[in-house]
Amino acid sequence: TPFNFKKDIRPALQEIEGIENSLPHRGKYGKFFVSRPSTISPTYRPFSEALIEKKQAYIIDFMNETGIVQTGIGRPEVLIDKRNCQGHSTLRSYLLEATNLRRDVTVYTGVKATELLGKGGKIHGISAIDKDGKPITIEARRVVLAANAVNSAQLILRSKDFAEQVASLPAIGQNFFDKPRVVLQYKALHADTHQMFDSPVTRFLAFAEWQAKGRGNAVTSSYDDMALFWGPGGQAGKPAVKVTLQPFAMNNLGAFSQEADHALQFTLELLQPTSRGLVTATDVNPNYYTTEADKATMAEAVAFVKSLSSTKALQGYLAGAEPFAEFEEGSGLSGGSLALGSVVDPENFSVKGFEGLHAADASVLPHPMIGCSIATTLATSTLLSRSLTDGASKLAAAQKLEIEKANSHPGKVGGQDDSSERVHSSKVKVTYY
Repeated sequence: TPFNFKKDIRPALQEIEGIENSLPHRGKYGKFFVSRPSTISPTYRPFSEALIEKKQAYIIDFMNETGIVQTGIGRPEVLIDKRNCQGHSTLRSYLLEATNLRRDVTVYTGVKATELLGKGGKIHGISAIDKDGKPITIEARRVVLAANAVNSAQLILRSKDFAEQVASLPAIGQNFFDKPRVVLQYKALHADTHQMFDSPVTRFLAFAEWQAKGRGNAVTSSYDDMALFWGPGGQAGKPAVKVTLQPFAMNNLGAFSQEADHALQFTLELLQPTSRGLVTATDVNPNYYTTEADKATMAEAVAFVKSLSSTKALQGYLAGAEPFAEFEEGSGLSGGSLALGSVVDPENFSVKGFEGLHAADASVLPHPMIGCSIATTLATSTLLSRSLTDGASKLAAAQKLEIEKANSHPGKVGGQDDSSERVHSSKVKVTYY
């Protein structure tokens, strides 16, 4: 991003994160509790031993104080509070807290925004469909887009009131990227993979454990227990592909594979693809592997992962040297469609050519990130909120000054003589949608 990591991003991350026994460059008291799963999948050990056999370094914390992600193997972090087994999200950490404290916030659920409303480039609100399927209009002086890299761009592109602004900003939707994945699935010799949860009996027992104890192995473990940040040539340096071991095998429709009773899969994710796609008002095309660099990097990574089956650690764990299934899919880790600089102003996250329209999601990221884009998106959203609140504070200060001036001249209000009326206070109401 156009921001400096140490100066801009890291302080914002520290405000967000809540990590027990955190390192100096990590946050400790934020709303998002970050942890590593307390229950480790049995597949963790053979996978880590196989990678160490392949000369991969073990990393305790992937992100150091410089913000540079290192190559190596380690355990990813998850947004789970181990004290109560609750996952953390924007909903839980912000909206529910705000509504429980009866803040001046209105939350609409089951509502789909369909179009931005305004005139002459100035935002007046949005049109939407409510949960009953009825069209509604919500008035607003500001709109913050946070609907992901596809929907945020499409909401602008299909807004008829802003056809002129869209025509003058052709970069909208042009820089779209999505990190492609390759999935390799292997049959396992051991009955300790998560494939067991395809059984109704196992799911019932896991649910019973949760009901009885308020926690359980199934909800305190992670599907992404172990990850490798791999660099071309298998050497230390800048990671190009993230390899995640998942102790189950699912098809690309999200259902457990029926090919094996016990199975696991390796998910390979291209971290910084150079291929670029396009978002239009009605469609999206990620254009995977349109550059030779993307093809070569993923091919080398696939060959490396397939070579793991010959390691001593995995020979007694996998049922065969070759995967029983191999397929490609998108990751949904996308961005670029409203890139900072070309579409969005980095100063205040406003969309160029619009008044009152901002963007605060992964669509503003101009390039794919090696590390977790969720953290940086939250950080940039914090920068946006500061920009908006600073602006509101300056407005309130200006209004206060005007009030004081008006009250110092009782006979004059707004330039008109009216000795019976004085301005005493001013209230600004902000409602978030």
